[in-house]
Amino acid sequence: MFEWEKGTPKERFLWLRALDPERWVFVYWEPLDSTQYKKISLSWLVRTRDSLCQIYYEGDSLMKEELTYRRIYFRNLPGIKYRARWKNVKKVIGGPVVGYVLDDIEHKRRYILDGAVFAPGVRKEPYLRHCELIMLSFNPDARAFLDSLSTR
Repeated sequence: MFEWEKGTPKERFLWLRALDPERWVFVYWEPLDSTQYKKISLSWLVRTRDSLCQIYYEGDSLMKEELTYRRIYFRNLPGIKYRARWKNVKKVIGGPVVGYVLDDIEHKRRYILDGAVFAPGVRKEPYLRHCELIMLSFNPDARAFLDSLSTR
């Protein structure tokens, strides 16, 4: 149902997308140094996500006034889970978004996992939950992930 839309390992970005209704998940990572570990700021999240959306999503941005978050552990990685709405002022569209920012000290990476929905006139919660389930399957350890696939 979801297909690769854009992104490469060199870009450190992967965008998966499904249509009818439209929803997407992206994974992005950047290098993490020890001074940043467990110091995730919302301003960094908004700035980084919005800059990615300028490149890949035609200018979507988070509505900062609706951004909520809580601290979590995801596969033993510290991070935050956030919820907000996204908007695109040029197209006058928007919708819900849910995501995670995770610090992986072992691999020295900070990840953003982000899922969003655009579905005018449709109940969005089931589709946003579908995006979240895809994100919950994320494993930052590529070798372990590939090993698990070989035993299926």
